[in-house]
Amino acid sequence: MDVLKKISIILFFTISTLILCRVFFITHYLDFDSFYFATKAFYINGNPYGSVEGALVGFLYPPASFIFFSPFVLLPLKIAGLLWAFVSIILLVISIILLFVIAKKKVYTYEFFMILGLVFIMFPVKFSLGMGQVGLLNVFLVVFFIYTLTLHKDKVSGVILSSALLLKLTPMLFPFELLVLRRWKILGSLIITSVLILISLTIFRKEQMLIFLTQSLPGTFNSWPLAYYNQAVSGMVGRWLGTGEVGQLVKVSLSLSMVIITFIVLWKNRASKEIALRGFMPLLPLSVIVAPLAWQHYFVLVIPALISLYFSYQKAKEKAISYLPLAISYMLITSNLKNPDLFPLVIQSHVLWGAMILWWLSLREVKNL
Repeated sequence: MDVLKKISIILFFTISTLILCRVFFITHYLDFDSFYFATKAFYINGNPYGSVEGALVGFLYPPASFIFFSPFVLLPLKIAGLLWAFVSIILLVISIILLFVIAKKKVYTYEFFMILGLVFIMFPVKFSLGMGQVGLLNVFLVVFFIYTLTLHKDKVSGVILSSALLLKLTPMLFPFELLVLRRWKILGSLIITSVLILISLTIFRKEQMLIFLTQSLPGTFNSWPLAYYNQAVSGMVGRWLGTGEVGQLVKVSLSLSMVIITFIVLWKNRASKEIALRGFMPLLPLSVIVAPLAWQHYFVLVIPALISLYFSYQKAKEKAISYLPLAISYMLITSNLKNPDLFPLVIQSHVLWGAMILWWLSLREVKNL
């Protein structure tokens, strides 16, 4: 690599990092405020899913998620929010390091800093950090799960995947892939860990568990926001066809078709040695695409699929033109429209189209194993 390229990469990484660091100058992190005050309400046996003093938005996450927020409520809100943002960035960097390790590539190279810079400027990343969301912690848990999977640490893998699902239900399709692969030890560890945590919460916080199961969780699945920032299939279909019977039929049919196609391909290639790693990559964009709703910050979950696909193309020594669909996918996911109403409806779902391209590319990789 010549000197000019090296300088360009370092300059790009520096600028990307400075742009990302603007998150530390935000007055307050709206969603983190909700996590913070809901966790406090949880520990005094209050209702974290109701109107919580200090929180401007409602809390929707499973009761087990309070485990992750607990250390932060010991600090003043402002300091806790800054620390959460810092920890989230560190977890993102560690996730990318683990992806390099999984791909058996050298870390801390110019390529590493180029990829890190590209991730830093993604709008879903900045949105997640700016809101104080849990997405980057979820990404770390998912990547850590895949890393332990490659090391054949089945029991540890199950515990980590349980943690990811108890924090946020987004990687909800992963257990089904474990069924396809017949990884019974991982599934057993996943089930035992989840059951033990849920039983403990039910014993000590029965009322909060009931509120989550009967009110919060059904409310999330029944919600159908049509705002631009909902980039799931539900958002696209709702904006195009409305939320009536036709829209409902199209939404369910399209989502179900994508899930069925995915698992048919995974099933047919279940004997491949590389399926344990690559088989989870189509599930990352798919999990967000078919979610009841997916705000743009949810799409940080596709970062491992983007990077892994890039590494796969490198390993196969693909021609430059082969990277074009991946680059288009990245740009569509990365972008944000400040005034979406000025654009046609088809363009308003640009993140969804990028995720669908990534899903198709990842599935094609599995098919070619």
